[in-house]
Amino acid sequence: MRFYLDADLSWRIARIARRPGVDIVSANEVELRTATDLAQIEYAAQDGRCIVTNNRNDFIALDRLYQERGVEHAGILITAESLPTHDFYAVARALAYYSSLHTEPFIPWLVDYLHPAPADWVPTDRQPD
Repeated sequence: MRFYLDADLSWRIARIARRPGVDIVSANEVELRTATDLAQIEYAAQDGRCIVTNNRNDFIALDRLYQERGVEHAGILITAESLPTHDFYAVARALAYYSSLHTEPFIPWLVDYLHPAPADWVPTDRQPD
């Protein structure tokens, strides 16, 4: 699964998550740091990336809007309250774990929660040479 990190989460998470091979870009990296939530999800959808956000309410509303219009997005992954978003390594690890469970490119209209990875889970090092 490919991910797009919303502007409300640090770009450092993307950098850390790439180490074990997660396919992820951040809003900062694609110069959308100050873009609206609608622009963020549109970019992610056009690029076939599941958006990762801490902004639950706004993205649930955007999911409803997309469904009403019959337009697919490439998924919304909301950080769970149990996942401290200030702990960049924990979020990156959770993304690597989620990615290991969901190998499809994207799941249209997916709305899910990103939880901490199990304590005993060890990511496979898939970092490119």
